[in-house]
Amino acid sequence: MPERGADLYASAGELLPEAAREGRAKALLHDGRFARAQAEYDALVDEEPANQEALFDRGQSACVLGLRDRERESYSRLLDLDPLHGQAGQALRRLDVREAPAALVGGEYWREDGHGDLSRIERVRFDAGLSAPLGERFRMRLVQHLWLDSPERESTTYDAVGQTLGFGGAVNEHLRLDASWTNKRYGNRGLDNLDTGRVRLEFNLNDAARLGLGAERMEELANGYALRKGMYSDNVFLDASANLTRRLDVSAEVRGRNYRDGNSGDSQRLAVGYAFTDHPRTLRLLLSGERRDTKDKSLSLYSGPTLVDIVHPYWTPQDYYAGWAELQWEHDLSREFYCGSAKNVYGLALGGGTDTDDNPAVRVSGRWRYEFLERWNLEARGQMHRSPQWDADAISLWLGYAFTSEERP
Repeated sequence: MPERGADLYASAGELLPEAAREGRAKALLHDGRFARAQAEYDALVDEEPANQEALFDRGQSACVLGLRDRERESYSRLLDLDPLHGQAGQALRRLDVREAPAALVGGEYWREDGHGDLSRIERVRFDAGLSAPLGERFRMRLVQHLWLDSPERESTTYDAVGQTLGFGGAVNEHLRLDASWTNKRYGNRGLDNLDTGRVRLEFNLNDAARLGLGAERMEELANGYALRKGMYSDNVFLDASANLTRRLDVSAEVRGRNYRDGNSGDSQRLAVGYAFTDHPRTLRLLLSGERRDTKDKSLSLYSGPTLVDIVHPYWTPQDYYAGWAELQWEHDLSREFYCGSAKNVYGLALGGGTDTDDNPAVRVSGRWRYEFLERWNLEARGQMHRSPQWDADAISLWLGYAFTSEERP
């Protein structure tokens, strides 16, 4: 009951100035203004070092911001004041699990068919990797990959192996950095090896908005011709998001794209979301629109009735617009509701839309995240997209394990 709580804090603040500050901090935390809440709690803890409520909430805001050193310091100070504080002990143990070296195994399946001959492929990837902390704010990961790429209507499966090296974390409450590099080496002779990667900086503009900018090299392998040509695109992008209220959010992205074969394109996307209900059962409506444009269109080359090549072998929309509406349901079944707690959350989504190609589409998707037996986690995702001009199916499954010490006393 945030409104009732705000009234009570305001009344108490007439007698105790620190109560007014705690009320402001609580309101900021509730509204998702975590960097500003962190500053309020820092000041409150300086004024009242024994304020257990403020210490725990300070740890929670630090958790959301990825400031795990501040999170640990808050819980530790709270346990020094009250060694039997159950929630602080649990939160500190969960922090140990989240910071521990971890292993991950799993895989992804993707199939797409449509846009004439441009999207006809099945792709499978198997992964096994390790991740480890670098200090308490950053983490690195190393993943071994095996790819099996199978263009439809062809008898050949192209296998490849490679690795991803990734690094990311919070510099401070106002800046995050994430970067990764992947190499892909084909076993089939005559295919070009492929290096891809991504780097992104995210700026927290005093909780008013989050601004991201970055660069990315992406595979563009939706058919056998693109695969044999080692097609990729180099992208630069700018994205932004803002929680206007606890229930209303908006996001946008602008992207420029240059392809390996000299073609180029750009895209813009805008989305608005509104949550009708609150956690732990959240029903949300997402409305989005996008525009895409490509300099040169794809061109199919035939020898008689036989397709022999495609110039620009990827989807090349020109002056293209699309609109989408999606209803999203998320149910948090976790036993504890705090940042860092063991999660048991599933989500379902049903969406539909159309575009200037007169291609109405529908998509259903689902996901489940389950953390169990303290050290284990399981994540599954699936999606099915159907339209007259393009169909796609995706499924992924991941299992992780954290190498933590014995449970804290």
